[in-house]
Amino acid sequence: MIEVVAILATIILILAGFAGLFVPYLPDAPLVFGGILLFAIADGFGHVHPVTIVVLGLITLFVTVIDLVAAELGVKKLGGSTLAMVLSIAGGIVGVIGWNIAGLIAGTFLGALLGELIKTGDIKQSIKVSVGSLLGFLAGTLFKVIVMVIMVGVFVGALIV
Repeated sequence: MIEVVAILATIILILAGFAGLFVPYLPDAPLVFGGILLFAIADGFGHVHPVTIVVLGLITLFVTVIDLVAAELGVKKLGGSTLAMVLSIAGGIVGVIGWNIAGLIAGTFLGALLGELIKTGDIKQSIKVSVGSLLGFLAGTLFKVIVMVIMVGVFVGALIV
């Protein structure tokens, strides 16, 4: 029975992690790692070696730190303000709540645009920063998808071997 519960919890955590790619502040890679770790512990590390868990944990930490720092660096590199960054995040949250993935993308762009317009009043600069914010978000999301798919692949590979 414990095996069934562990498997179900693992699947739920991994799926929640992938949902976190599109739901702001839902920890994506940490949830995937949590699911894998839960299974490894419940299985007594019979399929997933502790070294694999340590490596996946370090990868999760790296992806999480990069994700947190990259958004700020992307906006700042293009000369964007803190307000543009904050409103980009807020716009993404409001957008995803109201209109799912399309709203997340539009909200991220419009939030940065509004924030930079309020701060500088310069439409060209505001568009530049908002495009940069959107591209940074999309690149970061793609990077996380690739890393999370690799993490799940390593996990499934460990189960098969």
